Amino acid sequence: MRAYLMTRGFPRQAVYDYNFLGESPPDRWWRPFVDRRLVDVEEPIVLARGADGSLSMLLSGLPSARRDVVDTPIRHTLVVDGLGTELAGRLAATGLDPDGRHRLGKELDKLFPGDMVDAVLSGAEDGAGVGESLDGLLASRDWATEPAGGAADLKGSWAAPLGDRDGQAAFLARIAALAGGRNGDAFVTHSLTSAAGVERAAAGLPGDCAILVADGNVRGMVMLGKGRAAPAAPTRPGARMRPVPLTTGLSAVVLIAVIVLTILLL
Repeated sequence: MRAYLMTRGFPRQAVYDYNFLGESPPDRWWRPFVDRRLVDVEEPIVLARGADGSLSMLLSGLPSARRDVVDTPIRHTLVVDGLGTELAGRLAATGLDPDGRHRLGKELDKLFPGDMVDAVLSGAEDGAGVGESLDGLLASRDWATEPAGGAADLKGSWAAPLGDRDGQAAFLARIAALAGGRNGDAFVTHSLTSAAGVERAAAGLPGDCAILVADGNVRGMVMLGKGRAAPAAPTRPGARMRPVPLTTGLSAVVLIAVIVLTILLL
């Protein structure tokens, strides 16, 4: 397991802007989600990707008590690669819980005070101990919201409102399945707001996905992709059978009768 932390410093110069403290993740696997506007990492989200038997997770929008020079609130983004099932469940449950996010943000502030953050971002310190400090924090349970167990991992892709309890339980079950080796994605989105939007998002991802929609008009659990019945194809204009006019039908009958009578008289 490797953990990485992104935050910003107090001054507004570019060197103090949001960046990883010390070591950066070798693979920024979340970028396709950001580039396709499936998620906004400035919002409080959970984003998990299971691939090749390994789970990676990003928690963003973790609040810091620090503010920058113009009094803008600062946030933390935590990225963890190579997650096991137990820690993955605690991180995901904490990311879904507003109180849990505040607890975790508070612990990160204790580990990485403002003067240290500024020193690492400016290059005055190398940040060599950041990873070890994060490992120690994640080994603790003081910050964590414990996941409620018991839900089954649903088949296929689906979406549900973020506030839906059944949806959250199914989301945590999918996280456990991804940690156990299943390929696919699970994420909270503030960018997708409709059933049509999440359907398009699911279609563009390589595997099954579980999506919790923070804002919008998704109601209840919505199954996505191949599991859904295809809507009936609309009728093409002009494809309807036209009724035969009555006069045309009578004319045909009279003509046939005349022909038959002529044959009989011959």
